[in-house]
Amino acid sequence: MIPNIVVEEKESDQPFSACGEYNRRLNRMEDNIAKAVKKGATDFQVNRWYGEARHVFTNDQRDEKTYNKLTKDLCVIVPSHRHQRPWIRACMQGVSKLGFFSILAYDNPYKPSMMKMNPATLLPPNDVMTLFDHISLKPKTFHSGVTIPHLWNMLFAVNQAYVLGFDYIFCINGDFIMEKPGNFPKIRELMGDADIFPIMWNPNRSMCGTAAFIAKTEPQLLFWRDFAKNLMKPQGNAEARMGRYYKDNGLKVFHDNPGPLAHQMPQPKSTWYKLLGLRHLHAEHKVRRWEKRDPVEEKYFDKRYFIGNEKNTLGKYWETGKKEFLEKWWSIPRRRG
Repeated sequence: MIPNIVVEEKESDQPFSACGEYNRRLNRMEDNIAKAVKKGATDFQVNRWYGEARHVFTNDQRDEKTYNKLTKDLCVIVPSHRHQRPWIRACMQGVSKLGFFSILAYDNPYKPSMMKMNPATLLPPNDVMTLFDHISLKPKTFHSGVTIPHLWNMLFAVNQAYVLGFDYIFCINGDFIMEKPGNFPKIRELMGDADIFPIMWNPNRSMCGTAAFIAKTEPQLLFWRDFAKNLMKPQGNAEARMGRYYKDNGLKVFHDNPGPLAHQMPQPKSTWYKLLGLRHLHAEHKVRRWEKRDPVEEKYFDKRYFIGNEKNTLGKYWETGKKEFLEKWWSIPRRRG
């Protein structure tokens, strides 16, 4: 396995420390200031030099947080695409609390068929993008359905995790949230020495949930490469291929009260739900409307991305609390996405 990256101090072999680097620079700067003052430096110049030093320290602190994440054994991969933008912010609010290096594996929006559109408008907004430590954009792909783009997202993101030296990955789709991210260590503890702990597992059908799982990085790397190699063979979707790969190769799968593959709504008996509060918001959003139920909580929805006429129905309901707008939301015809 590739060793983790450790950033060293400029003038020593110790791990990088923002405070240590700041003090080193500050001492050198103060010596230079003392010489400059003797030559007639103004108060304005001295204050500006100290201000610049503080600015450097602040930036180094920010970088140090990222460097420290590179020394951990796990990183988080969030595969996503433009139709999940209403939920990515809520997803990342939980992921950010875990304190691990995060990779957004985003479906590439730069396609010739969209040249009349601004591809930048198909990306998450700046305040969401900055929540991630790294952005991975797969190559342009043109296959139909969700399986092939997901393969490319994961192929590139898992390879990146491997190159950076992470022994484990935690994958969570961009339209999922964790209501109790503080319990993540309990999920890892349950996993033990297994090769993967998925949200769903059916050994009888060799089906493995790909929407959320913790896994050792190297078997994942080999699986997605195998998937790409056998891309055009009729071997089923990602769930079927992953389940069969882990079973056929004798890899250890841990599962404990897994939820069903069709995880549209919270599953109270699922270990992932009980411990992490794991929820599939995009699916909930549709099912709640179809079944004429209350919508997903307002705090989880990014209102910059209302779907269809929801701004004038669901948006008005959240704004006014009037049930007439909720009923109009219920009456919106079913659509894909």
